[in-house]
Amino acid sequence: MTMSVSASPATGDSHEDSSPTLGLEDMLFSGKDIWSQNDPFFYFGADNFLPVSVYEALRREFPGPEHFTIRQLEGKCRVDHQDTSSILAERPTWRRFVELLREKAFIDSVFDFALPGLRQARGLAGLKRWRLCDENTEDPGWGLFERPVVLGYEFSRYPRGAILTPHTDKESKMIIMLLYFPDPQWRPEYGGGTDIYAPKDSSKNKNWMNRHLEHDQVETLCSVPFTPNTLAGFVKSRDSWHGVSNVNCPPEMGRNSFIINYLIPSRVMSRLHSRAISSFRRRTEARFFRDVPDLMERDKTFFRTRVGEMAKAGHSDGEIAKELGLPPGSVEKYRAQSQKD
Repeated sequence: MTMSVSASPATGDSHEDSSPTLGLEDMLFSGKDIWSQNDPFFYFGADNFLPVSVYEALRREFPGPEHFTIRQLEGKCRVDHQDTSSILAERPTWRRFVELLREKAFIDSVFDFALPGLRQARGLAGLKRWRLCDENTEDPGWGLFERPVVLGYEFSRYPRGAILTPHTDKESKMIIMLLYFPDPQWRPEYGGGTDIYAPKDSSKNKNWMNRHLEHDQVETLCSVPFTPNTLAGFVKSRDSWHGVSNVNCPPEMGRNSFIINYLIPSRVMSRLHSRAISSFRRRTEARFFRDVPDLMERDKTFFRTRVGEMAKAGHSDGEIAKELGLPPGSVEKYRAQSQKD
């Protein structure tokens, strides 16, 4: 498939032009030089993951800062889901890239590569081969040796000063991957790499339920540097501690990446046996984190307080969402919670 696009690095806006073809063979893990480590969990990285011409086309089409309207906890920004759909519709290189993430051959290549980590993290359940499904379709009934997964992805941007505190990711995720898109003027001292951690208190390795720690509570084992065309990834496990230290880039730059997740559908996670397993993990792990403040709850409290203050001052939900960079649904939720306080 031949695609045509060119884009301004400053804005990400595109117009018709000649562009390289992106084929399935350009994506398969089986044809890549990818390093991996199993200790303390399975993580990996690859330099020059895509052909240079394809990567440059994706970089030119990467959304500009004006698209990152949703601000999340700790400063991370992302593109609204509806805007993401529009971006993919208008930018053929990215549309083709996402299409290939759904191909069975690509999913199989990721599964085969990550199999040692999946087995290490989930035991015999990790051996079940992945079968892509849609989050909204009815469960067709899976075999004993298959696991339904859904594809999740998002454009991510960390502005100056943003961080990602050490955590292990939510339990529904199977594998997490990031493709980096640094500004051409990005310098190593700006940071932005994906750090791999081990808690200083080894009892906190048991963290399926994704509690967060402060950076001074972990040791950095390594970092996958934030360099062009680098893929970083890991398998979710109870000890898959990772994060991003303070991003120290100039105000006009940001840590741009594209995040790819294969995860268990929410309808599966909501079943009785899945909820029972989650409840058991939450209870058994809680004793190891009694001395640790809930960092995510702290940030939620901040947003709840600010939304309540702005609502009392007469601001509409739309104005609050724009000011705080929150989805409208989150504003409604925080406003309702603040009214109960």
